[in-house]
Amino acid sequence: MNRDTEKIFRELQEYLDQFGKLSEEETKEKIDEFMKQYNDKLVQDGPVEKDQWYYLDLAMEAENVKVARKNAQKALTIDPYCTDAELLLIDLMDITPEEAKKRFEKLIKKTEKHLEEEGYFAEENIGSFYMINETRPYIRALTTYMDDLIGLGKFRLAIRTGVNIIRLNQNDNMGIRYDLMALHAFMEDVSSAEGLLAAYEEESAGMLFPLILLYYKVDDYSKARKYLKLLARKNPDLKKLMMEELTDEDFDQNAMPFGYAMDTIGELMDVINRTMFLIDSSVGAMLWMKSELSKM
Repeated sequence: MNRDTEKIFRELQEYLDQFGKLSEEETKEKIDEFMKQYNDKLVQDGPVEKDQWYYLDLAMEAENVKVARKNAQKALTIDPYCTDAELLLIDLMDITPEEAKKRFEKLIKKTEKHLEEEGYFAEENIGSFYMINETRPYIRALTTYMDDLIGLGKFRLAIRTGVNIIRLNQNDNMGIRYDLMALHAFMEDVSSAEGLLAAYEEESAGMLFPLILLYYKVDDYSKARKYLKLLARKNPDLKKLMMEELTDEDFDQNAMPFGYAMDTIGELMDVINRTMFLIDSSVGAMLWMKSELSKM
């Protein structure tokens, strides 16, 4: 895949992220919409400007670390507040998650100070940070930091970070609500989990799967069974997955170039990948789910 093609793919993914969860049909419509806008822009645009984004693209598409680091540094030379370039540089470092945490915190503090000075923390912007080009990288930085905290087992700090992300980005294009739901389930915090479910009124696997484990953990079999039946009805692949009946054909039929379609094995695999810390602590719940599904 050449550099230009990868750039289009990345821009398309960012475009799709703006709309949150989409059905397969909606995803295809948005892809067509993006490609039309992209092609129209190509006709209008002149020579490529070698700004910080140009060098950031080169850095992200580089085939070796040395070239990636060099171009990320060029992006920072042009714009010292190019948060995405700093995130990439941290990712390229051979450091421990603990050291990465310190660097993320330093970057977040620096970015917050700059955005405050520029007026982006004005009340009218709170809740829409991902939709504003200048604040979107800040949301990405917070999200990366939250992932690092989860990896370190700092779950309460991860929860506080996730709550802050959603406060700044209520549409939650990054899917932080799913990580929060899994964290609430891990902490057996029924009140916060139910509050999050009420806030988004969503019956996706990202919401329901952690809820099933949560209610099992707190010994509420009635609600655990309720949400298990709901998820199994919405996503028939759940039973196949838990009973180990999925075939390569099942995976191939649900493969999509970007993201996944709702209520498919693709969505379930994404949820499992995001919630392994919860699953590892809920072996009993997983066995119970398998037993219950075998009766459905």
